Amino acid sequence: ESKFNLILGLTASPGSDKEKIKEVCDNLYVQNIVVKTEEDYDVRPYFNPVAIDWVRVKMSSELEKIKKHVDKALKVRLKGLKNMGIIRTVSVNKTDILRARGRVQSAIARTVNPKKECFQAISILSAVINIQHSQELIETQGVVTFNKYVARLRKKKTKAAKSLIQDPNFGKAIYLAREAEKHGLEHPKLKKVTDIIKKELGQNGQTKLQSERYVKDADQKSSKIMVFTQYRDSLEMIHQKLEKEGIKSAKFFGQASRDGEKGLTQKEQKEIIKAFKIGEYDVLLSTSVAEEGIDIPAVDLVILYEPVPSEVRMIQRRGRTGRKRSGRVKVLITNGTRDEGYYWASINKERRMKRQLIDPEVLEELNSNAIERMENEKRVKVLDPAPKKEELPVVFADTREGNSKVIRHLSEMEIDVKVQAMAVGDYQVSDEVVIERKTAKDFVDSIVDKRLFKQARSLMEEFKRPLIILEGDDLYNGMINPNAIRGSIASIALDFGISIIPTRNAQDTAAMIKRIAIREQSGEKTPIQIRTDKKPVNLWEQQLFIIESLPNIGPVNAKNLLEHFGTVANIINASESQLQEVEGIGKKTATNIRKVVDSKYLYFQNEIKEKKLL
Repeated sequence: ESKFNLILGLTASPGSDKEKIKEVCDNLYVQNIVVKTEEDYDVRPYFNPVAIDWVRVKMSSELEKIKKHVDKALKVRLKGLKNMGIIRTVSVNKTDILRARGRVQSAIARTVNPKKECFQAISILSAVINIQHSQELIETQGVVTFNKYVARLRKKKTKAAKSLIQDPNFGKAIYLAREAEKHGLEHPKLKKVTDIIKKELGQNGQTKLQSERYVKDADQKSSKIMVFTQYRDSLEMIHQKLEKEGIKSAKFFGQASRDGEKGLTQKEQKEIIKAFKIGEYDVLLSTSVAEEGIDIPAVDLVILYEPVPSEVRMIQRRGRTGRKRSGRVKVLITNGTRDEGYYWASINKERRMKRQLIDPEVLEELNSNAIERMENEKRVKVLDPAPKKEELPVVFADTREGNSKVIRHLSEMEIDVKVQAMAVGDYQVSDEVVIERKTAKDFVDSIVDKRLFKQARSLMEEFKRPLIILEGDDLYNGMINPNAIRGSIASIALDFGISIIPTRNAQDTAAMIKRIAIREQSGEKTPIQIRTDKKPVNLWEQQLFIIESLPNIGPVNAKNLLEHFGTVANIINASESQLQEVEGIGKKTATNIRKVVDSKYLYFQNEIKEKKLL
């Protein structure tokens, strides 16, 4: 067996940013990069061409009227921001507004008593972001999706949301969109995508029954079609339209719950994919969740309800077709809208990606950087040989931290890192000390979604000395008021008694964890008990927890035993024959249970024997 194993990594979409590619190479210790295209002789035999058809639609006059009023609401606010000196011109895009908001937020964070105008600017900028999103929905999705977004805005308590709902121009757009939905007026894309699917399935306007008879008589296998769209609201709209047309379709989206709609569990996602694979559905409607990382069967046609401005996402989406035979992709574009901008953005980025990666100078730079880094690491290992594995401090890391730079830095710092599932915290260094690592952004997000105090309570309940590492120096650059952040930090420290340790970056975090581990594990070492499950809270949970600790007893058997005997005491006192009366409990299991219950506790005696042997 070779001591110098080589690992080959493949990607269809490395991206167009050279610096990001370098970062990936650094993180994965990539030593060499080879670029292959469909034109290479050793790739060409395995490559099925994918034909892309850009399908253009014209925005209806009703949608143009609605958008006109939204545009007016936007123009008023952009002029106000320009007069305040927040932006230089009213010709701005979403990125420009986000940068402007970041500058104002930074100014507020740095100032002891910020001016009232700063908070007013933040409110206007937030409203502008909402309006820009509304424009995109009207241009690329339609009134149903726009109306659902407005309904969510009404529920918000922010000044930005309230000012929009009360704005006469935006209010007129809301009224027109509501009336349009009542009269069944929708975006032309909806009819176009339905027509494309019907033609692909061979229906040509026939009823579902006629179509099924046609397929059966012609001994023709129905095509598999996949439709991508950005928004769940649009996903639901397309699904309902196809259902009315008698076309079997399934919705596929992420696990997160939004606006009262539960996300799909991993099990549900697998069931949908399986049903699509065996032909229960002709069309799979999906958000971006199915772009990569999920095993979806090859499809005959991929339809993009709207272009996306990312070359990576476009490559991943069209990669769902053309696997076993030539593939086809259709991209719907609304003329004169941001659809066209996104289309050109993705095309140009993909061209730049190919041009840049094939460029000999770029390749040489990436490869030389990798080789130089590996040579430096080899020298470090020769000059400073690592101690034996058993001498290293041990740090247990949760599986969710598996892709973290912290784990890589810990390994470089001569720490024995063991990755496994943990119920509470991200890193554990002793029975008493657990560490929850939060970046500045995650800390702020956890305040907003109220995770922070739930996690703090769990840390306090499960461990004697919990710690929180707060990583990064951009804590006050977000939307949340700095005083709210300071109040949360104070509450964690004073109300929960959890120490908060600041670090600059992932490497600093790793160094801090190493120092804590060395401090905790100095002297006589004892095995660290990792908690893979939280302590049960309810009485019935505690009862199940006790019974599940018996040999060969899982959740089902524990429940059966408790239902049969009624109490934990009755189970403990039951004989082997009585235990075997319960479904799932055999003679061997019953014998082992009695052995555990009846045997004398010999831990201390065994410990003394071991010390005498030493």
